[in-house]
Amino acid sequence: MKCIFCEDELFPATKPEHILLAALGGKKTSRKIVCSECNNDLGSVVDKELTDQVAVVRSLLRLQSGDGSPAPMRKKVKAGEDVINVLGDGKLELSKPFEAIRNADGTYALSIKAASLEEFEQNIRHIAAMLGTTEQHIMDQINASGVTQITRRPGVIQQSLSFGGPLANRSIVKSCLELWALEVGNEEILSASYGYTRRFVRLGDEAYATSRIELDSRYLPMLDELKAKFGNFFNLIYVASDETGRVVGHFTLYNLIAWQIILADRGGSPNRRVALISNPEIPNEWSDTIAEGLAINWGWLTSPDYYGDDLDRASARLAALMKHHQKESLSQNTLGIIEEVIAKHGLSESQQIRCQRRRSA
Repeated sequence: MKCIFCEDELFPATKPEHILLAALGGKKTSRKIVCSECNNDLGSVVDKELTDQVAVVRSLLRLQSGDGSPAPMRKKVKAGEDVINVLGDGKLELSKPFEAIRNADGTYALSIKAASLEEFEQNIRHIAAMLGTTEQHIMDQINASGVTQITRRPGVIQQSLSFGGPLANRSIVKSCLELWALEVGNEEILSASYGYTRRFVRLGDEAYATSRIELDSRYLPMLDELKAKFGNFFNLIYVASDETGRVVGHFTLYNLIAWQIILADRGGSPNRRVALISNPEIPNEWSDTIAEGLAINWGWLTSPDYYGDDLDRASARLAALMKHHQKESLSQNTLGIIEEVIAKHGLSESQQIRCQRRRSA
């Protein structure tokens, strides 16, 4: 077999290619589509762009990758007056927890930020090491000098979401083309019918982007059934052809936004369809046989709603995501507090913890 992008020969040791990006929870891989060099080159540019774009969503929903890696840490996020890091498990840490500013007379003005006494003590150790002194000396100086203690919450985090664009669209088209290659074979993908699409993935082309890719955020047919099986924020790649061999792909990202792509005007295998769907909240819940029960009407697939209510749909879906995030965060943060208390007091699993609900009059 040959690589569908550069036509180099593929080998058993070829690096496995994720059809749906691992960052999106994708688990299906193949060594029979893309060579290791194209895998690396496209992965470090176009796939990285799409991966970076979904970092906020992954952070909010604490989504693992397809290989089990945690959600990425988001560094130096502005939260009111603070700059924080958002860890993959949802916890927050200060990006710059302390400052030691040297005064003209040789003394230091310290500013220390901590979420707990333990964190404060850890900062003292770092400050002592930085100044070349002992922790006790630092504590003595703090106790003997004027100290102001302020307790407050981090400020509001302003977040922006941006999907698509020249690089990310190439990654989206690549996933559709690779899934179709598994259905019809590399030889067909290497034919002239797909030449324009293969070139777009490798090199990019503004004309292709404007003539063959359309934003298409209509609600999918069988949406309720898909959500019931694969969660509210599923990812879906769906590719189909008509009797003339026209091939069209549809890529749904987290059930928030979607694109329609014309992979071939003609010359493809007629009357075929294939789909790959995943639940990013539970990566083991995915299917590459979903097309058997998801026969999207060809007329629907090829007729994006160019002048529809895309903004209203996007707003409603984002609102649903944020509501889900708030509910899950409350549950997970509460559980985290309980686990910390259990660990702090050395309680065993066999010991019962009694919780009482206090009612106000």
